[in-house]
Amino acid sequence: MKRNIAANYVGRAASLAANFVFVPIYVSIVGVEAYGVIAFYTLLLTFTALADVGLSATFSRQAAQMADSKSLGQLLIAAEKVLLFSVGACCLLIFLGAGWISQNWLKSASVLGDEIVVPSLRIMAVTFLPQIMLTLYSSGLLGLQRQVEANIIQLALVVVRGGLVILPLLWSHSLILFFIWQMCVTIIFAGVARRMLIQSMGLNSLVGVRFEWEILRPHWRYAAGMATITVISIINTQFDKVLISRLFTLAEYAYYSIASALAQLPIAAATPIAVAFFPRLVASMVANKQAVKDDSLSQFSRLIAFVAALGGGGLAFFSPEVLSMWLQDPLIPKIVSQITTTLAVGSIIICLNMPSYYACLARGQTKVIAVVGAATLIISVPGSFFALQSLGLWGGALMWVLVNAVHFVVLGVIVLRSENSERLGGHLREMPVPVAIALVPMFAGRLLADWFSASSLLACVFAVIAAVISIVAFFSAAGLISRLRRRKT
Repeated sequence: MKRNIAANYVGRAASLAANFVFVPIYVSIVGVEAYGVIAFYTLLLTFTALADVGLSATFSRQAAQMADSKSLGQLLIAAEKVLLFSVGACCLLIFLGAGWISQNWLKSASVLGDEIVVPSLRIMAVTFLPQIMLTLYSSGLLGLQRQVEANIIQLALVVVRGGLVILPLLWSHSLILFFIWQMCVTIIFAGVARRMLIQSMGLNSLVGVRFEWEILRPHWRYAAGMATITVISIINTQFDKVLISRLFTLAEYAYYSIASALAQLPIAAATPIAVAFFPRLVASMVANKQAVKDDSLSQFSRLIAFVAALGGGGLAFFSPEVLSMWLQDPLIPKIVSQITTTLAVGSIIICLNMPSYYACLARGQTKVIAVVGAATLIISVPGSFFALQSLGLWGGALMWVLVNAVHFVVLGVIVLRSENSERLGGHLREMPVPVAIALVPMFAGRLLADWFSASSLLACVFAVIAAVISIVAFFSAAGLISRLRRRKT
């Protein structure tokens, strides 16, 4: 488990480093409006991934359970066939509609010109299919507990696709070249990941493995549930960006995307724990007839709560200084700091919801998550539109926090009232103390920075010192609790 968590952190750290290191470079080379198109690529990919219809999550779950390599190979072939059709259709629509998207949605003609944006959108469309296939293969590796291999691919992908592209960009400053690079690298890495997955399944190749629709039949309920959850989750979490890309300028959308990318720090820090924990939880539940091991779930809940609050608290309390040090741009609008702080709070709430979410997934309770998510759509869709119209960019961030808070409370109440509330609900009571251990030193650091009228650099130093104090306090408290429990037993 520790090895997998470490591997996941390396992969996540690479993605996080890409945001911190590469985003300011992209903005300085191609300009903030062109970076808005790059950010739109991520948004468009997120919605295209809906065509995955839950197959990647289903395949990962089955890879964690299946011992029969042949059956798993058949499931992979079936998933590839379905994705080739569903994702391919979406990519074709985007390719053909690139002109309309450029002129009527992004309104880019007056900023960058259709001659730049339309080809970029069409190259994006070609890239989406291998990217979603790559997600399928990575999910399989994670399910097979080959998390080291999956994260090696992730690390290499970040370096080659996100880092090395800077060299040709420095030469040409071409947005089209940027997307050509993304397309070529993604195709290569999808092929590498597929080969690695097949070998991890104990097969030399999939030649001779027959495609049978029947292999999907036992899994369609779980896949449909995951697809529904994904649709609802994407609408709840990305609808603000969809509206902003339509209602505001490319530059404003770019700044909101920059704040959003930075505010993902708590999620990036907490997700490796959950990813490493999920296959083990699935296997544990299968072996124990759906029983949840409370100690394990509580341990991960405490760790996720602390890590999320530490990262999110640092951003919430020190967002102006972090943005100043990160972007090195004295002209960045002040609203970006306000948006970053608000989105960081929302990210903390998402992380606190992870234990309940993954426990329900491991039990196959996708319907519960889907119903809760669907209920929050009543708030998120009209609320986001109203908030953006009334409060501007900050309104979108505020509504995002509200939606996540409602989801956390409702799902938490359902879990607490479940038939296994003693097991599943106990982990929620483990969270307040780790959150407090993380936030109190950060708040004290913020007060000291204001007291000394600290520069951006000095304020970040205060934040680092506060983080170190929090980490020492958390692991000291965890060690003390562990010793007390051993004495009781």
